[in-house]
Amino acid sequence: MSEICPGRYCGRTEDVNGISSSCGPCPIGYRVNEQRECVRCVRDPSHYDLLYLGFMFMLPFIMHFYVINRCCDSLKDQITTYSSAVVELVLSALISVLLMDPVGTFHLHTCGVEHFSDWYTLFYNPSPNYVSKLHCTQEAVYPLQTMVLVFYFISLLQMIVFRLILKTFFWVYKDRALYSAMYFFPILMFGHSVACGILCGHWFFLAYGIISLRHTFFLFLVPIPFFFYNLTLPYTDPSEFQENEE
Repeated sequence: MSEICPGRYCGRTEDVNGISSSCGPCPIGYRVNEQRECVRCVRDPSHYDLLYLGFMFMLPFIMHFYVINRCCDSLKDQITTYSSAVVELVLSALISVLLMDPVGTFHLHTCGVEHFSDWYTLFYNPSPNYVSKLHCTQEAVYPLQTMVLVFYFISLLQMIVFRLILKTFFWVYKDRALYSAMYFFPILMFGHSVACGILCGHWFFLAYGIISLRHTFFLFLVPIPFFFYNLTLPYTDPSEFQENEE
């Protein structure tokens, strides 16, 4: 019988012959169970999952409308560009859903979110016996990370196509509206990759509280608990000692 993999996210997969692989990251769309085996995610999205995806869908809507309102002068240009933005984002959202598991349907399978660490598996790669690090970085919250990034990327491509159509057939084309969106979409992608677990939100509120007390020097201490926790986790996690005793 195979030994249980160390760490929180390392698991084993089985091939068609039932042979288990060595410990490592689970494939996309899979997640480790209590036996540290990679199993396919078949959960239905929770109410909070849908609200989260809806919020990430609304962000580019708001940014598009703000930019269009600032760049387009005439009412005709505004209405036409607004309509284009709505079509671009709605089509991108539908395509993104179709690309997720199960592919080709409007039904989503999710892995769910069980712990805050699920968003940051990069920081939970175990070091068995403190000799070498076992890399098991994966998307434990599938598809809440991948789907949003795919949506932003498709929206960027759709925007370029639709705005060129507006220029060619309707003579509506505002350089600033297009160029601004070409900047904020990469920013949204980066922000989602880094802050999709809302960690930066916690830092923001903590920093806001410190500023309200007018102790600005302590702003440099805001990220210290997070880094301290991740640096000391390999040496203080009880599971490490339990695995060594076994």
